[in-house]
Parts: sequence; C-alpha cells; structure tokens
Amino acid sequence: MRRVLQTLLPAAVAALVFAHAGTAQAAGGNYRFDGGSSLERTQVREALKASSFNWNLVKAQITIHIHPGDCLALSSG
Repeated sequence: MRRVLQTLLPAAVAALVFAHAGTAQAAGGNYRFDGGSSLERTQVREALKASSFNWNLVKAQITIHIHPGDCLALSSG
C-alpha cells in the first residue's frame, strides 16, 4: 500500500499540473484543500514548495483532496 501511494500520488499531482498548465494566477500555484488536518495540509504545502516544478505555470485553481490517514503512509525517499 505504501509503495502504491508513493507511486500514484506524485503521478496524480503531475497529471493535474500538466492538464492545467498556463499562466499563473497566484505565486506558488493556485490550489485549495478539501479535507485533511492542518498537519496534513502543511505537509502537502511543504512538498509542493520542495518540488522543482514551477507551480506558477498552473492557471486553474486545483483542489487537493486529502482523505483521513492518506498521508500517514507517505515518506521521503
């Protein structure tokens, strides 16, 4: 399960990014959260900041869905 999440989560984020590439509306990307604790949201924000992708290229607002416990299985690697 952990390996599946480590593979699918980055792929899903990349698919969203490339599907909505364009001119930025906000610095660092334009996204909102659906669900997740404040700790889980912070972890996702930090992961987006650490990414080498230029999130300012994303034109549309992206909704990041966090389901309870989804981030527990993720680790740096």
